[in-house]
Amino acid sequence: MPSSLTSEIAKFLQWSEQFPDEGRTSGWESGYPEWPVLRDAATAAVKADDPVTAGPQAIEQVLYVVARDNADQWMVQTLIDFPKWLHAVANASLEFEDGDALWQLAVALGASPHKAEAEQLLLKFNESADEYVSRMALLALANIGSAQTEKLSVKAWKTNDEYQRIAALWAIWRVKSSNLPKFLDAAKKDGREHLMHNVAKVEKPA
Repeated sequence: MPSSLTSEIAKFLQWSEQFPDEGRTSGWESGYPEWPVLRDAATAAVKADDPVTAGPQAIEQVLYVVARDNADQWMVQTLIDFPKWLHAVANASLEFEDGDALWQLAVALGASPHKAEAEQLLLKFNESADEYVSRMALLALANIGSAQTEKLSVKAWKTNDEYQRIAALWAIWRVKSSNLPKFLDAAKKDGREHLMHNVAKVEKPA
């Protein structure tokens, strides 16, 4: 575990003290002037060892960088090239429940080559109380062709949340379910603006 990641996170934390928790706005982290150095340190840590050898502290530190890099999502994209790290960080994120990390990792797991392991993690992500995380997990499950997609799409639909319904519609479309016409009919009966906009896209994909 390169010591530079520990020191670079310490520098970020010191810089972040000027932004009290209650006053932070979306994307506040993007103003950090040393992002390239911090990302390089995290990437070096990932390349140096596998996550088991690196240990829990290293995994948690990489997770922290992913969470804070939520505006550019550079770090999570890097993890896609290191599936063992991606899965280890995703698993750790379930304990810390940082929404800024969870939704990114859910999307990234949808690109994992290790689909069985990714599916097990995504099923847990889908249970998140964070609506956006749950929604991204459903779409990611569809991306990997999970057999659970249709059942979870029905569950999402029954929430009556417009954005959950949009995700359910696209998930059903992605897995080429024979029940897509039923979802389209139900969406038209719902009639809400954003949902109808997505109905049009599903019926006439670009």
